[in-house]
Amino acid sequence: MAICHPLRYTAVLSPTLCLYLALGAWACAFLDTIAPTVLVVRLTFCGSNKINHFFCDVDQLLKLACADTEYLNLLDFVVSAVIVFGSLILIIVSYLNIIIAIVKIPSSGGRWKSFATCSSHLLVVFIFYVGTVFMSLRSIKDSYVDFNKLSVVLNTIITPLFNPFIYTLRNDQVKCALKSLWNYGDRYIGN
Repeated sequence: MAICHPLRYTAVLSPTLCLYLALGAWACAFLDTIAPTVLVVRLTFCGSNKINHFFCDVDQLLKLACADTEYLNLLDFVVSAVIVFGSLILIIVSYLNIIIAIVKIPSSGGRWKSFATCSSHLLVVFIFYVGTVFMSLRSIKDSYVDFNKLSVVLNTIITPLFNPFIYTLRNDQVKCALKSLWNYGDRYIGN
């Protein structure tokens, strides 16, 4: 909205609409987790109660169940794929509209500034979705635990860790501060 229709941005994206968007996202997240939770609670578990993961994931709980969990594994896979690829398609369509709007900007400086504004968000989205897509595409029967752990670390630690750096490196004041810090370090080490 800010790139494609900047003059209508504040009128269309009102606080009420932002509230509805947030409530919709929360409702979808709740509905996404409620069905698998209800189905997993009904399972019986036997053997060890230790999982080889950082947190209690549905996939790991299904491995501990005594009953046949093929249907639940399939349900988990389908729900994850629909959510991940549905949101990814929305983001891709949104960025295609943004690119079309940017290409129509007459000045090269305006195009460059618009691409620079979108590039940091696109980088964060790319980092996040690489891990998410690999977690969603894991094999239904043969899930590699170490690969799942790597994907989880990418999404829960690496992406949030890089967010401040990715977004602030576009700021000219931050760039100047880093340059002066770098030059100060060169002078200090050189003496």
